[in-house]
Amino acid sequence: MHSTVVELCKQGNRFSKQNNLQDARASFEKALHIESQNAYALTGLGDVLRRCKEFSEATQCYLSVLKVDPKNVFSLRGLGDAYRGLHRYIDAAEVWLKYLEERPNDIFVITRVADAYKKIGNYLDSESFYNKALEINAKDRYALIGIADLYQKTERADQALVHYLKVLEQDPRSVHVLTMAGNIYRYKKEFEQAKSYYSIALDEEPFNAYALFGMGDCLRWQQQYEQAISHWERILTRHEGTIEMLTRLGDAYRNVGRLEDAENTCRQVHMPS
Repeated sequence: MHSTVVELCKQGNRFSKQNNLQDARASFEKALHIESQNAYALTGLGDVLRRCKEFSEATQCYLSVLKVDPKNVFSLRGLGDAYRGLHRYIDAAEVWLKYLEERPNDIFVITRVADAYKKIGNYLDSESFYNKALEINAKDRYALIGIADLYQKTERADQALVHYLKVLEQDPRSVHVLTMAGNIYRYKKEFEQAKSYYSIALDEEPFNAYALFGMGDCLRWQQQYEQAISHWERILTRHEGTIEMLTRLGDAYRNVGRLEDAENTCRQVHMPS
């Protein structure tokens, strides 16, 4: 019977790698029907349930394994991910720290710990773990973006920019990072530099609302109101405008003498929700 369980677990793993989660789940459940406490089947089922966003059910699978084998790295890592899915970030970090006692150089889990600490506002420990990850791999994209976001949250824009630019050295067409770099330059009122990053982002995604807003705002500061309007109007072809954008659009209309458009836009801003 044990050989059947082994084969069912292998089958479940194959289905899981193929993203066939329904059949993967069925295979692991069949294995557990034969051996209810089989660690491989429980962890495999936990992974499938977690990928299906059934986080509470996944935690029970992992905890069953860890009662018998508290250092099982696969269940420790999975349990941390399941807790994260439940927004239990403190619990997730505690579990991942136990995992790191067994595998201290796993950069992916180190970065997860840093992310969790950032979520709960523990910025000091978050920064420490991002730096640990970057000591292992100074070019790790997730750690670079994570620590850059942390620096922005803690009003250290120049340090954030340094790390965003390191990401762009590896991936110069990353729209999200291009937009973040553009935003920092815009806040610093270095508008030409900001526009250069927004421009590349818009080459990749012509209707990206964040890049369009940023580009329009730079043009507004430079009193190029017609160009600012054209960027903000493009947002409205695909998205609802934010109050901030609509307010600035209305002001731009007023500056170029389009008073009726300005009035209509201001009505949208003040319209009861």
